[in-house]
This record gives sequence, structure tokens and C-alpha cells, in this order.
Amino acid sequence: MVAAQGLGVPYLSAYLDAVGSNFSHGVNFATWASTIRPQNITLNRGGFSPISLNVQWNQFYQFQSRTQYFRSQGGVYEELLPKAEYFSEALYTFDIGQNDLTAGYFLNLSTNEVRSYVPDLMDQFRTIIKNIYGGGGEVFLDTQYRPSWVSPICDGPSAHQGQPSGPSWMRQPIQRGFREPLRACCGHGGKYNFNSHVGCGGKIKVKGKEILVGKSCKDPSVVINWDEVHYTEAANKWVFDRIVDGSFSYPPVPLACHRVE
Repeated sequence: MVAAQGLGVPYLSAYLDAVGSNFSHGVNFATWASTIRPQNITLNRGGFSPISLNVQWNQFYQFQSRTQYFRSQGGVYEELLPKAEYFSEALYTFDIGQNDLTAGYFLNLSTNEVRSYVPDLMDQFRTIIKNIYGGGGEVFLDTQYRPSWVSPICDGPSAHQGQPSGPSWMRQPIQRGFREPLRACCGHGGKYNFNSHVGCGGKIKVKGKEILVGKSCKDPSVVINWDEVHYTEAANKWVFDRIVDGSFSYPPVPLACHRVE
């Protein structure tokens, strides 16, 4: 949402919400709690999406071929489906991978055990990038934060042996207009305002009545952490601005774009 607003482009319609959607300017294949590697446990047990990155790739592959077939039929399809050249002109964005690490910790794996499957994780991610590139994609943006012991996708795990640490901007929140980088804005209880049983929007029963206890903080605009899982919109906006100006890229390259009128 922040990216669409900042770039002045329409929101992307979800691939799975195909009926009546307009895909002429792009499509969103993301799902809640998705991972790069397929998870070997059910959604109810693990809490992660069954639509992993390889499934999303297959959806994209079908989307690319089928949209061109239907668009060639003319009529309304020409208005709702992308032109063939858009696939090579598009910006392919990825924000996935953190849940793969979290999944390991949910299974009570140690950091060393989680670290051991990172090479396979990055290999699978690299394969998807190569597949899209082979189909005409040229510009890719990976925005997913990963621990300090996981280096960019071309290199796999680095030699750094430290524990996972937050991005540097989270360690200097005051200088960037934020407060309490680790404490959740919306939640309930404890040092970090987080309770795994009563989260953001959570209620408890008191004398037979439900009472909302997972409330939002007064000013989310100065908080980084929304609910111990997601950033606040203010934090997302801060990161987005630095993606656009290139300061979060390596090498530093501004994200050039044209506003859609």
C-alpha cells in the first residue's frame, strides 16, 4: 500500500481474486505468511501459507501465457490484461524469506539448525529469479530483511557468526523519529506489549463480558513495530523512501519510475 501510494500507481489486484480484477498494470501473487520453501506441516499446525514461492512461480507462469491468449481475443480483455511487453518492462518485487527462518524456530530448531538450511533456501530463491529472468523479466527488487548471517542471494550464508540482529536503522530509532523499536504498538502485556495468546485486536472475558485488551498505541507514527510481526505504516514509509532514493540498495541506485496519471 505504501509503495503504491508513493509511486502514484494503482494497487495491485491479487492473482487469486481474479473475478472482475484489473491486471493491466500488474498482479500480486503474495499470500499471508508465505515461505520460499514448501512447509511440511499443515496450515493449522504451522500457521504458514501452503502457497510457497514455487507455487507462486507456477501461478505467474500460467498468468503470463494465459493472459496473452485471452488478450488476443480483444474486447474487455484488452483493458483488463497486460500487454506482452509489460512483462519485460515490469519491476518484479520480492518480500519473502523471513518466514522460512521463523518456521524453523517454531519447530524449536536451534539457530545453527536454521542456518543449516539457508543454502537450500537461497538456491530455491535463486531458481525462481532465474526462471522469471528466462521468461523476459529484467528488473528485480528484493526488500526482505534477513539476519546478519544471511548475505544477499548470490552468496548464500556469510561467514558472520553473530546472532540475528535488526536492521541498523532500528538500532538508532530516535535519530530517525521513532521510539521503542522492539515494543509493539498494538498488543497486550509484558515488556514488549506482546502476548502470543492475546494479540493485536485480542479480547479477554471478564465476568462473562468480552473486553478489548489488544489495543493500538496512541501514536503509531512514531513506532516501528506494529504487532511484533509487522512494521507500522510509518516504518514501512521510511524504508520505502530509502528504497526509492537508492540508499538501501547495493550498489546505491535510485528507483526511477514514472507517475501514472
